Amino acid sequence: MKNQYKIRKSEVVLYLQDQKGNITNEAVIDLMDLNLIKQFPNTWRLQSLKNRMEVRGTYRVEGEKKQTTLAKWILDFPKSPIYFKDGSTLNHKRENLTFEKPLKANKITIENNIGYLYINRRHEDDLKIKIDTDITHG
Repeated sequence: MKNQYKIRKSEVVLYLQDQKGNITNEAVIDLMDLNLIKQFPNTWRLQSLKNRMEVRGTYRVEGEKKQTTLAKWILDFPKSPIYFKDGSTLNHKRENLTFEKPLKANKITIENNIGYLYINRRHEDDLKIKIDTDITHG
């Protein structure tokens, strides 16, 4: 691994770099995974994919260029999708990594006595429904 890092108690802050070596962001891993991450031959970078950011790295196997994610490298599951329980693609602590796709919950907010229900729709914006929260109506 060619990234700089800082050990903080039981976790490691991994400084992500661009191609010029500038630090662009930070990822967090468990301290127990530091030696595993050090075995990666190149630099971990933050890469933009569709609607999210992902920590990725490129390496070669028998002269062929391969790419992997930091999560797949840590868990050693190169062909399985890995999800982040808290939604942060920068939190690579093992307790945050899962093979189960988390369900995105609907949410309710109240502003000035008006309730709004946000319903998740796949591949579309949330549906926003206005709800009257005044219970004095009979």
